[in-house]
Amino acid sequence: RDQKILLGVVIEMWVDHMDSITHPERRKLSSLALLGTTKGSRAASCPMTQAYQTS
Repeated sequence: RDQKILLGVVIEMWVDHMDSITHPERRKLSSLALLGTTKGSRAASCPMTQAYQTS
């Protein structure tokens, strides 16, 4: 239970600071990293990930 709370706090902080990333490439990498932290993430099949990989 504590791990879920901690993960929620980390994700919230991550998203809050996303606006401070100015380079599009770094923003994409940070978004992909955030997807990779989620439980059961299938980043390779995620439409958002595919859109980032093709742009």
